[in-house]
Amino acid sequence: MTQEPAPDSLETLIGLSVPAKVYIGRDLAGNSWPLADRFLAMWQDLRGNKVAPPRTTLSPMNISEYLPFLTIFDVSYDPFRMKCRLMGSAFVGAIGYDATGHYVDDYPNTEPLIRRARWIVSKVQPMLIIGLPLAWSPEKDYKTYDTLCLPFLDDGDTVDTILYLNQFHVSEK
Repeated sequence: MTQEPAPDSLETLIGLSVPAKVYIGRDLAGNSWPLADRFLAMWQDLRGNKVAPPRTTLSPMNISEYLPFLTIFDVSYDPFRMKCRLMGSAFVGAIGYDATGHYVDDYPNTEPLIRRARWIVSKVQPMLIIGLPLAWSPEKDYKTYDTLCLPFLDDGDTVDTILYLNQFHVSEK
């Protein structure tokens, strides 16, 4: 059994994300876009008194408005990996390919995403990142994106899914 690296500190993740802004906890409110605010409120309702909601609370009925902007990853441990379960059409359009069914670490420039995901699963907290450079598709017109990262639990208390709600910003020409 290999020893997984400990998650980075929040300060390290903030440094990795510059020039983007990283928000957690109460700082999420008031720093996101309207669709993300609605999705975060739904996530909070679904979780009730738990630290995060179970994945079973996700259904096409309650996330249909968000589907084009979602990316959902299944999380596995030992080793830590993330497999894309669903990539919404807006994300596919922004990066130029559909990664559904593939592991994140199979693609270049994804180490910061993996490091943030390790923090999210270890702390079981949402994270909002505003103004991330879009490193996966330099040939596209998108320059930056914003993402709301939300953990979901398995039947116990382990994060088995991270859902990302994304918004893309077109570069100025």
